[in-house]
Amino acid sequence: MSLSQGLSKARLELRKWDLAPIGAVLVVVLLAAGLFLALTSSGGRSNQDKVRAFFMSSEGGSATNADARRIEVSTCQPTGETVRNALVISCAVSHGAQTFRACYVWQGDKLIAGGNRPIGNCLPVLWDRRSRSLLGLREDQ
Repeated sequence: MSLSQGLSKARLELRKWDLAPIGAVLVVVLLAAGLFLALTSSGGRSNQDKVRAFFMSSEGGSATNADARRIEVSTCQPTGETVRNALVISCAVSHGAQTFRACYVWQGDKLIAGGNRPIGNCLPVLWDRRSRSLLGLREDQ
């Protein structure tokens, strides 16, 4: 059998196949993967939104919504430490020329450690309503 005859025979064999079942299986696999990703992703608010919500809370200093929007929250990264099986997240928090490193531990959207309490190598950072600025607390306060 020559190469051209073998290729012709292979083409004829492929034409006999019904590709609909393969397509259906592919669609089911892609939908399952999408559903899995949707369920396993946090689906909650971003770290930036959670930090701003903390500053708007009474524990964080009761910043107004407008003031909280002006607070820049960037480079949120896990520190490698855990509290109650949740990662400690360290964020750079800035307002104007002030920049602080603040740490938070979240379970979903709920703050369970950090914020207005020292945690790891991070000291508390709060909003000061009088001066309308961030306030980094030292350990001796």
